[in-house]
Amino acid sequence: MVTMSAGFLIGKVIVFRLQMGNSTDDLIYKPNTSLPLEGAASVLGWDYGKCLTEPTKTFCHKTEKERAKMLAEKQNMKHQSQEMNMNQQEMKDNAPSGNVTSTAGTKHHWHPVHSLLHTFNLLMMSLDIRPLILEPSMLYCTLSPTYKIAVLKRGFSPSRFKGSRQMITVGIFERDSVILEEEESQNMVSDYGFQMEIVKQGILNEVVHSHFFFNHHDLVVHAVVFFSANTFFTHFGLPQKDTEVNLLFNVNSAYENFTYIPLEIKEDLVMKYNIPSNPAQFLLQIQNSEVEYCSSSDETVKTASHPTLTEKQLINRAVVAIQELKAVLLSRLIDFFLFEDSLIDWHKTCNIFHTKPELNVGVLSTAVKGMNLSEIWRNSEYLKIQNRSGLEDRELKVSLDCHGLRVNFFICYKTKLGLWYYRKERLELFPNQLLDPTFRLCSTDVLGQRVNIPCRAKVPTDTETSELGTLLTLNASKFNE
Repeated sequence: MVTMSAGFLIGKVIVFRLQMGNSTDDLIYKPNTSLPLEGAASVLGWDYGKCLTEPTKTFCHKTEKERAKMLAEKQNMKHQSQEMNMNQQEMKDNAPSGNVTSTAGTKHHWHPVHSLLHTFNLLMMSLDIRPLILEPSMLYCTLSPTYKIAVLKRGFSPSRFKGSRQMITVGIFERDSVILEEEESQNMVSDYGFQMEIVKQGILNEVVHSHFFFNHHDLVVHAVVFFSANTFFTHFGLPQKDTEVNLLFNVNSAYENFTYIPLEIKEDLVMKYNIPSNPAQFLLQIQNSEVEYCSSSDETVKTASHPTLTEKQLINRAVVAIQELKAVLLSRLIDFFLFEDSLIDWHKTCNIFHTKPELNVGVLSTAVKGMNLSEIWRNSEYLKIQNRSGLEDRELKVSLDCHGLRVNFFICYKTKLGLWYYRKERLELFPNQLLDPTFRLCSTDVLGQRVNIPCRAKVPTDTETSELGTLLTLNASKFNE
């Protein structure tokens, strides 16, 4: 049982909201129900159940055709083995001796990870807990070919999230962690043959259980606890400085609120797990989930003056604009991020309107390739096109209006020098010294909304290093590849 001190994302969110206050003003966001709804029916592949019953990392990353071939070969080997056992049995039956022990040639041999998930599922069902499958290779495996291609085009890299072959990651919620804290539950964990290890962390003078490790022989189930932060979910980090284990979901992270659906696995009707309703969207969020904070001083940061909107109205419009951007773009698997004047100095001020009373967001050109950006805003109630800018037939910037707030939407081109984007009738460079040189996206809280920002190259301070402390000590040899 291991403990960490000092605040994490939820604490930061609470403090930040107290600073910002509750500014709803007169504009209330109502989602457009005609937009594509979350639902896994068109997202999942036809053989997704095999992703849990044949869950090797190699298998999960294969195409459906390649998986079918592997399964056919395995089935042929199984039939050959059964025929051999039957022949052996027949020979024994015809032998002179009457003392013959029956050979079990029909016993079903499960993959070890399938067996682990099955047993863990029985334990969770007895505790009234329904875990979420979070293992990226499994979620990727469940996708239909169309969505596999879509997430790969959006930059998802399956090899980056392989994890360990001896560990499966699932998600549970705060309510579930409370159940697991009970002595009766812990006794039941032991009865099912698991050894449970708990990671504790502190927030606002309260200690919570944030990660659970269920060891079963040489395999492990890693359960990550999700906490609700009103408009999004968060989970604690789990630094690896004291272990060589290749742990996933090991940093402070934030995810959009998501619904989930039960998996129906015809290969194992007993097994009951959930997955996020849109696993493709969730996979893209995994790679952008790491949280970065702003660090404002105690001094009040001035907000740039708007010609017609009050400060409260400005904040209100920004929240509505962000919500509409999410509704329109995330449903199309497009990630946008805080950019340009809204991003400059934000890490020091926590104010997106410190420089100008406009909201500036960016999107990588690869994410919108082949799309008509003007068309996707045509039916939006909250974002109306003001003008478009570009070179020749290529859109490079779309300016939108959100009831008085100007929203600038930049299409960015990634290079080794930084991001090229269109501004003031010419291409300009957003330099790499302000960005992580590898350019990846992180998450943060802007006005109570989870928003992506370009990650910064950062060296931890002495304070941050001491706060992380020693979080996890496990026998790394168990999980070696």
